[in-house]
Amino acid sequence: MGVFFWATALCGYDICFRRLPDWLTLPAIAVAWWWHPTCILGGVAWAALYLRRGVGGGDVKLAASLGTLAVAGGIMDLFAAIALASLATVLLCLLLRRSALPHGPAMIVATLLIRGY
Repeated sequence: MGVFFWATALCGYDICFRRLPDWLTLPAIAVAWWWHPTCILGGVAWAALYLRRGVGGGDVKLAASLGTLAVAGGIMDLFAAIALASLATVLLCLLLRRSALPHGPAMIVATLLIRGY
């Protein structure tokens, strides 16, 4: 249940302010890494993909926690979450005729769908 409150707060914040605050992203990294310590590389991998241009620092920090959760179901779950999040953001940009949209909500929804939360 706490995951849904956290996810809702992050999605709302990103949509309204186009920011993912540290007070919501950093504790999530610690919790995810504590909960699935063997899956830390998944979080590092997703975050590393976002270190280049195109997404904000909040998305990188969010990817560190979501990647850890996604890869707990296997490497294909991680790839699926990344692909689904990217596809959702691109499709929404095309449908809404916008050049950019907050990416955090797509990352969260994709991970929750793939992991079956």
